[in-house]
Amino acid sequence: MKDDIRAIVNTSVLAIYETLPEAPPLTLSNDLELFGKQGIFDSLALVTLIVEIEEKLQTKLSIDLLLANEKAFSQQHSPFSSIERLVDYIFANVDQEKDSGK
Repeated sequence: MKDDIRAIVNTSVLAIYETLPEAPPLTLSNDLELFGKQGIFDSLALVTLIVEIEEKLQTKLSIDLLLANEKAFSQQHSPFSSIERLVDYIFANVDQEKDSGK
């Protein structure tokens, strides 16, 4: 499941990145910074990325998950700061949804 989530995040990151004007070639890595001081996305692109990931989770894995919520923004380290943090955050929330019976 985590590999499926990582694939969705990676393809979504590339899809949104390619829409940015004059974006240099991008090499994906787990520690690629998505948002923040060294991040590749501004706030608008980040919102677009989140929507893209939520839609792909629903259509490809039948997972209905709201990523931008109070829990995400209250964490000490943003789950949107890197690919690895985002994948871990999504995976943890999917596990939590399963455990709660939703």
